[in-house]
Amino acid sequence: MDLDIARVRFQYHVGKFRYDESIGLVPGDKCIVNTEEGQEIGTILNFSKVADVNTELLVYFDESGRVQNGYADKDAEGSDERRGRFNGPQNADRKAVPRVKNDPHKIYELVRKATADDLTKDAENEKLALEAAKICREKITAHTLEMKLVGAHYYFDRSKLLFEFIAEHRVDFRELVKDLAGHFRTRIDLRQIGVRDEAKIVGGCGVCGRDLCCNCMKSDFEAISIKMARDQNLSLNTAKISGLCGRLMCCLAYEHKTYCELKHDLPRIGDTVVYNEVRARVRDINLLSKQVLIDTEDDRQLYVKVEELTRHGVPAPERKEETAVPDAPA
Repeated sequence: MDLDIARVRFQYHVGKFRYDESIGLVPGDKCIVNTEEGQEIGTILNFSKVADVNTELLVYFDESGRVQNGYADKDAEGSDERRGRFNGPQNADRKAVPRVKNDPHKIYELVRKATADDLTKDAENEKLALEAAKICREKITAHTLEMKLVGAHYYFDRSKLLFEFIAEHRVDFRELVKDLAGHFRTRIDLRQIGVRDEAKIVGGCGVCGRDLCCNCMKSDFEAISIKMARDQNLSLNTAKISGLCGRLMCCLAYEHKTYCELKHDLPRIGDTVVYNEVRARVRDINLLSKQVLIDTEDDRQLYVKVEELTRHGVPAPERKEETAVPDAPA
């Protein structure tokens, strides 16, 4: 099954949505999309075609904007558990199934191109959100809660008002939610986020001089480990490889796979190699230029290309075959 996909940029993230080419959109256009949280407005980044889409990733909505099911065939019969993932249990005796928040792996639908009225409404929503954030901060102070409000966001259809905050510990904000709901007369979603999410929302400038990746291009976070820095021969000083959020930089994952592939064709530091019939030990490696620094038995230090080396008498790229080979004569 081929599917037309549009990548849409929102205020804090990027999402993918299926669309109909007859809508007539081009990159840069504003559009209205359906999500499980409510309708949103975003900007088209680009288009692509995806083949062999898993139909279980498709999410459909009814005329009222509610999730109808998560499958391509709207008339398909499924078990109560499968249908209940979005609509709740079909049997009253079953326990309620909690509704899943927007899943980055699922494909939602693009409704239409935004009109002039939609753009006006979006600008009004931004002003209302700023006012709502100011009121929420006052109420947080009144309730003496140890939390920091990061921002407020009105969904495009104003079906829900979202407040995102950070806190060192879990906060009991039930009374605050009741107070906010009574003031704004709409559904309130008070959500605790982490420091990486805060950087994604607030934005900023990274050490590279560009906007933060999480704020301008990434739709979801991925696991970053210190091993990625080690594989790329970067400094293991966490202060140098951490972003504004204090966590390891997201860009460590961008080239990690390439570096791992390059290392397969290179000897390891400490390996014994042969250069011009002289035994030597690998002291340093330059992955990108495929050169190594060697200490030879005759007390020389040289930068040489990998192609000029043999490892125990065998060409260096063959090092991934872990067979024992007799040492070459000195």
